[in-house]
Amino acid sequence: MKLAPGSCKGGAGGNLLPISGSYNVDDFFFEANLPLIEDVPLAESLIVGFAYRKADYNIPGSNDTWNVPLNWHPIDDRLREPCISNGMTDARLGAVRNGISRQVNVFNGANASALPTLEGADTFTAGFVWTSEFGSTPPHLNVDYYDIEITDVISEFSVQKILDRCY
Repeated sequence: MKLAPGSCKGGAGGNLLPISGSYNVDDFFFEANLPLIEDVPLAESLIVGFAYRKADYNIPGSNDTWNVPLNWHPIDDRLREPCISNGMTDARLGAVRNGISRQVNVFNGANASALPTLEGADTFTAGFVWTSEFGSTPPHLNVDYYDIEITDVISEFSVQKILDRCY
């Protein structure tokens, strides 16, 4: 029996023997949205989506996940207040055609005497996963709960968002 040299013994200050390894991950993801209704009373938009992910790990195995969300926007949420305060009339809101040059001059910056405070968030997440050994395709159930409250959000209306929503 041949012993490893003293410099290869872990623990008492010695080096560990070198190790190597790897694992493989193959991921496939697909997502699509299909508008069902647009611009009708009580439904500015109704969109059904579909998402699918196949993850194949060589050590633990593969996993399939999917999602079918339904997004309903009952009212038009255009940025009416900022647009009108910027000089746009209510009647022209959303009705101005794009300019020929497609260029927009803007002033950006911050008010040095009224800088924003730090953003903050209180978050709580909980969840569980149930998997059964039943059958050749074991059923599983994922349940997740998220409660996120963001305070003092730092954000701005981008030029494109103002143009899209106002003009």
